[in-house]
Amino acid sequence: MIWALAVTGFAFDRHNLVGWVILFVATGLATGVIEIAQKKVTVDIVPASSRGRSLGEIAAIRGFGQLLASVMIGTLWTLGHPGWGFVAEGGWALAGVLMMTAALRHTDLSGSA
Repeated sequence: MIWALAVTGFAFDRHNLVGWVILFVATGLATGVIEIAQKKVTVDIVPASSRGRSLGEIAAIRGFGQLLASVMIGTLWTLGHPGWGFVAEGGWALAGVLMMTAALRHTDLSGSA
């Protein structure tokens, strides 16, 4: 949620250096938390024999998602307004939070099968 809010903030706070520093720190912290949580959940729910492959698949999916996000933001920045890409990215991030929340509600993370 922090990521979605911080990314969206870039669309509106374009001329305030202190605001940009806060947004960069927030996105950096959120990125760290998200990446650690992805790995932790994967390690907890995937059998030991499949962990390496599963972590590799997550890295590939994350990389592909980052490529798509960069193309989307760049296109909206070029064709429209610089803020449009950040608003769209914030919307996609919020959608991801909602999907992950729904998925985790149906996943047993206790380690017992």
